[in-house]
Amino acid sequence: MLRFVINFDSSIDRWHSIEERLSSLNISVKRLSAVDGRQKSDSEIASILYPMEYEYRYLFPRLLSKAEVGCFLSHRKCWQKLVESDEDWALVMEDDLIISDRAQFYMKDLSWLPSDIKICQLSTHETNWRLWIKKETIKLSNNDEIIQPLDKAHGTQCYVISREAAVSALKYSERLLAPVDDFLFSPYFEMNKLYGTYRIQPTVVTQEPEGSVIGDRKKESLKAPFWVRHGLNRFLIRTKIKRMCRRGVKVESKFI
Repeated sequence: MLRFVINFDSSIDRWHSIEERLSSLNISVKRLSAVDGRQKSDSEIASILYPMEYEYRYLFPRLLSKAEVGCFLSHRKCWQKLVESDEDWALVMEDDLIISDRAQFYMKDLSWLPSDIKICQLSTHETNWRLWIKKETIKLSNNDEIIQPLDKAHGTQCYVISREAAVSALKYSERLLAPVDDFLFSPYFEMNKLYGTYRIQPTVVTQEPEGSVIGDRKKESLKAPFWVRHGLNRFLIRTKIKRMCRRGVKVESKFI
């Protein structure tokens, strides 16, 4: 299994900190230089994003900020390296993490992961994040569970992804419509339809309080017109997801 930490060239302290923490758990990782979307020109960004007039803009009714574009492209670099390698899986991490001592169980190998799951989150966006999940869970040998979020499962702080899922992720992200966590884990998008969304519970990673510098969600991004954000298509898909959630249960995504 490949193991990547996405890190800005300028964030040397963050890299040393997470490398030291993972080394204490006997987890070896490779540093992957993050893409700084803020250094890209407006014309470059325009060529990467679906335009505001895109027919499926209602799925995510604003343009991405440059920082979000950089974050997405950084994750794409990880997927590309996995596909070009001889490995079948990659562990992808951002560099702003609090990592539990329990992480070793999940990061050393994937013997805990059922063979039909192709992508799985090891992190929670916030330690008190509440989300709707399917009632059925998968029990693991260490008494943890794998849960299946039904609404948007925020965060790409730490996840494992298979070669198969990485090929699909590259295919469906040749142009960008939404942030990378929406793209991978939101029920609005194709990756969720293909592979579902799975998360360990309790998680072994959460985000540092100051948050990520890789993909800060700035207010600089442009919102779609009101009729797109509150139109019929948006209403119908949100209603469908709400109905799906009502068949599940609401839980707190824990970190221990």
